[in-house]
Amino acid sequence: METMVFQFGNLNVSLSFSLLSSVVFSLKYFIRDYAKYLGLDGEEMLDDFNEYLFEQTSKISLEEIEEARKEKEE
Repeated sequence: METMVFQFGNLNVSLSFSLLSSVVFSLKYFIRDYAKYLGLDGEEMLDDFNEYLFEQTSKISLEEIEEARKEKEE
């Protein structure tokens, strides 16, 4: 099972891809619904969230991904 590791200061959090995707999926529904509750445009908020995710994940180089995969295999 493919996992991803996120680092928050000294804390490393490892999540399986399936868990991570379900968390992101749930978070998107929460953002949309909460935005509607606040009287905001839920779709616009989701667009902003998607842009943020893309900006953050696109900073990960292919070399870093390959290095992490090799470390995992060892």
